[in-house]
Amino acid sequence: MTVVFRALMHVECTPTGGYLRQRPEIPWSTRRRHTPVSGQSAERDAAVGEVALHGWTVARETTRGYYVMHCGCGRHQTTVHKTPRLRNHFKNKVAWMISQCSTQRKDGK
Repeated sequence: MTVVFRALMHVECTPTGGYLRQRPEIPWSTRRRHTPVSGQSAERDAAVGEVALHGWTVARETTRGYYVMHCGCGRHQTTVHKTPRLRNHFKNKVAWMISQCSTQRKDGK
């Protein structure tokens, strides 16, 4: 026996009289995809240009369009996504890349 609640949560009755709760099922018609943030290609190109000043280079582009980037010392590698879900992804990625390996840092590391 299956009972459907308003939240589309399916609950099944077990033979012993208890209830077994399962994951909610969301109909395909109500599922939303994350919308891409506008201007991402320009933001990605600006991020690549900014870290290029710190010694990072685009090693290759994957079949999905991601950039695999290597640092100047050769010990660090990261991937810059094409259409990330987070709005500040490129800003965070640039900050991380510069913190890991930069040819222009003033602290001498």
